[in-house]
Amino acid sequence: MRPIHRCGFGIVLLAGCGGDRPPPTSGPPIAYRSSEQAAANADSLFVGDILDAKMSWTGYPAGSTTLGEVALGSYLDPAAKKYKALLLVEVRASCGACQSEAQFISDNRDRWAALGIAVVHLVFKWTSAEIATPNDAMKWKTKYDASWAVAADPQFTFAWSGTNYIPLNVLVDPRTLTMVAREEGYSDEFFANVENQAKTSQP
Repeated sequence: MRPIHRCGFGIVLLAGCGGDRPPPTSGPPIAYRSSEQAAANADSLFVGDILDAKMSWTGYPAGSTTLGEVALGSYLDPAAKKYKALLLVEVRASCGACQSEAQFISDNRDRWAALGIAVVHLVFKWTSAEIATPNDAMKWKTKYDASWAVAADPQFTFAWSGTNYIPLNVLVDPRTLTMVAREEGYSDEFFANVENQAKTSQP
């Protein structure tokens, strides 16, 4: 099996995980959700579920430097005319594995765009004292010259009880917004799955 590159919430598995620190041991693994309902919503999402098209985040839509709404529904493409696969990625700026994956996506942006693969990076932070803001999204966008969408995600939308590693990748079929895969970390096999999703979603 090829290695999975990831950073742990308390365990650094690989060199280069940067300044990641776990939340206080007395608190829950993800301590800063805005409400219990937010956590409950995440815990109710499973591979095979259709995501709510009304989900959105504040940040920078693909190809834009103007602050706005990054709406999941904007990627809904029933006929797969434009989008063949959608990759939602939860990242933290100091996570080395998140940075490595972002660089891979940046290096392959043209090839992925030709395949119809869209990417949304969702930037989060650890605690209520470090709520992710659109400024964090802009820093990430600038660092990787991201032509894809980048937004702040203070609620860490796709993490739920038992989430241990980042980057957190959620692969979505744009034809229905069905979650087809979820992976903590990334690997060659996972990227192959992303590309296979695009190839099987041809109109």
